[in-house]
Amino acid sequence: MAILAILLTSGTAFVLQQQGDQRIAESLSREANELLLLSESLEFQSSEQLLERFIQRSSPDTDEQILAVVDGRVVLRSGGSDLRLDQNQSFLNLATAVSSTTVGDFELEGEQFRWISVPVSSEVDSGFLVSVFSLESQQAQANAALASFIGIALLALSLVSLLGWFGSGRIFRPIKQISSAAAEIGHANLSGRVPVSGNGNELDQLAIEFNSMLDRVEQSFENQKQFVDDAGHELRTPLTVIRGHLDLLANDPKANAQSMDIVRDELARMSRLVSDLQTLTKSNQPGFTKKETIDLQVLGDELFVKAEALAERTWIQAPFDQGVDYELDRQRITQAVLQLADNACSQTKPGDQIEIGISATNTEISIFVGDSGPGIPERDRERIVKRFARGANHSEHGEGSGLGLAVADAIARAHDGRLEIGDSSLGGAKVAIVLPRGEK
Repeated sequence: MAILAILLTSGTAFVLQQQGDQRIAESLSREANELLLLSESLEFQSSEQLLERFIQRSSPDTDEQILAVVDGRVVLRSGGSDLRLDQNQSFLNLATAVSSTTVGDFELEGEQFRWISVPVSSEVDSGFLVSVFSLESQQAQANAALASFIGIALLALSLVSLLGWFGSGRIFRPIKQISSAAAEIGHANLSGRVPVSGNGNELDQLAIEFNSMLDRVEQSFENQKQFVDDAGHELRTPLTVIRGHLDLLANDPKANAQSMDIVRDELARMSRLVSDLQTLTKSNQPGFTKKETIDLQVLGDELFVKAEALAERTWIQAPFDQGVDYELDRQRITQAVLQLADNACSQTKPGDQIEIGISATNTEISIFVGDSGPGIPERDRERIVKRFARGANHSEHGEGSGLGLAVADAIARAHDGRLEIGDSSLGGAKVAIVLPRGEK
């Protein structure tokens, strides 16, 4: 704004100067033309008579002097000025030394003048019409206008600077808040958030995106922390069992076979536990699922064949022949369904029934596992989906990590779906992965 004000001020000064010069030039040129017209319209016996008649008919401006110079002497003067150029011989010599109409500048006691000299002649004498303009008045007017413009420009610059100061403060306040929030947030405290004004502008959008990023960072940090806590808690028991049997092997070599079987079993359980924990930790990260278009009938056949190998049960495949294609992660869905089937095996005995199937509506796809076991009480259905939660019948039917349903729920959520627990038509529990589907 300051640079713009300087440029405008300089331009204004130049325009005012040009306008003043043009006004004086037009006035001087007009007087020369009027003198020519007067000489052509009337007959004069001498140059002195022509010049006197012209001056008598003229009305000089307040800053103008008109002189009639005949044979080197001023015979008539019109107009007023504190500086009498008709008494300055240097100026008279300059103005009467021309042979044709001439415009020039002259300085006297620090004051600038612009003059025009028009030579005239007759049979009896010769002379000059000299018109002189003082530039002091023009400069004073230009300076006054320029001073007013500078004052207005300075006032406008001050107001714009003041408004800009307050405006920039409001604009950058959210950015400072984001910077402060980022500086205060550390690994020990990820709960801080940037306030959103609610104006819906770009800075609000930036704050929302920043808070969303913090949510993801906090969730990731909590997942890692929970992973470490859960792993430490759940791995303590098998590690204790393994250490005890290793001590037993050292003291009683005859117990080798039985102890080694127990050690292998505990190591396998630890391996599965770590794998399930890693799956849960990765479930909230980008790239957890890699979707592809799958024929659900083919997927159902694959799931049934793989589940049959888990245990000696009466396996039932629910009919599904709609020929529906759906976009999902084949490996993750297979992992989740086999977890559900393994849970069903742990809740049933040899010869009991387990059903695996897929159903579809216009809005949802359901991949389910049902069994003829004791079922899951409604009061426990929400609780057992959490990590390391176990049902009421757990101790009676086997040992698990308590992560199976949590893993299946995480995979369902990664597909924008949900895990539903209900009653099976076989008399036991039915657990389904329900995925959204656009209406055909």
